[in-house]
Amino acid sequence: MEYQTNKILQQPHIIVATPGKLVKHLKDTPAFSLRKLKYLVLDEAHLLESNYKHIDRQLEFILGKIPRNRTTFLFSDSKTDKVDMIQSVFLRNPVKIDESIEYPEQQQCHMPAKDKDCYLAHTLSQMAGKTSLVFTWAYDLLLRLALTLFWFQNHPNQWFYESALNAFKSGNCKILLCNDLASRGLDIPAVDTVINYDIPDDPRDYMHHVGQAAPTGVAISFVSPNEARWFEMIETHIGKKLPVYQAQIEEVLRFSNRVSVAKRLADEEMNNSGWRSGGYLGEEDVRKIESAFSSNHGKVFYISPEVLEKLKQQQKEIISATENSESSADGIETNDGVAHNVERVLRCRF
Repeated sequence: MEYQTNKILQQPHIIVATPGKLVKHLKDTPAFSLRKLKYLVLDEAHLLESNYKHIDRQLEFILGKIPRNRTTFLFSDSKTDKVDMIQSVFLRNPVKIDESIEYPEQQQCHMPAKDKDCYLAHTLSQMAGKTSLVFTWAYDLLLRLALTLFWFQNHPNQWFYESALNAFKSGNCKILLCNDLASRGLDIPAVDTVINYDIPDDPRDYMHHVGQAAPTGVAISFVSPNEARWFEMIETHIGKKLPVYQAQIEEVLRFSNRVSVAKRLADEEMNNSGWRSGGYLGEEDVRKIESAFSSNHGKVFYISPEVLEKLKQQQKEIISATENSESSADGIETNDGVAHNVERVLRCRF
């Protein structure tokens, strides 16, 4: 807060803030005023829903602190009653620009929740060489899933600390995992494949996800039995029944044993690598991890040197066991490191 106050008192030309934080500075920061404001931008106005605590009073307070003679821009992914209300309060005789989005092919794939990792591994293998964006909605599930993919693919250089998004944009990384909170601010080129590992409970979030795919791409939603109701709401929202993504169960089962090994190692890494509260590594942890790689690998997110050394020692054993087990797919082993229905959503950092 002190850092922000010092920056504000330097009278910057542009301020980016949430309504709540802006109100706090208007009340508590001496000499801070918006009386000379010329341009007001309300971005993602559709997210300012009434269930956000105190949002109406915050907007009303801000409106009373800015001049009437100003230019206001309002952007929204969807048209809702809340957006109409904000528009009527903040805009006078607005010029409206509606830009339609060309959505990709959308498909659905139904499976038991415990089998989703195998379907994900199979689907990503089918999309090899293409860019894929995978959405999940819980932070700890995101971590386990990311680590599972790491052990499954053995590509440590794909998991960067601060540069994961840039690596994905530049094409150095073909797969990006993201939770719903982080997806709000995504600014990336259209991707080849979008996978909804979890089904959003709000159809508007679903539309935001699939809108990340190129018009020539595909969006695939993994639907477990307890998510069927949410997916029916999505189909009602878009006004059509989506076709089924054809995944041959025999091909999916070929991944079961390799995925089981990967999940076991991922759970072991999560339990033993010293996670901090919220899933973050300290600076010292990051420094030690970085030292395990050559400089061209960038900043690695969460692969500890101890586990990397273990990987080197177990590599031949794992590959040998995998090749032997693939020849007889005898069902899917599961190791539910994280319950499928995680009710809390924590912040995601790349």
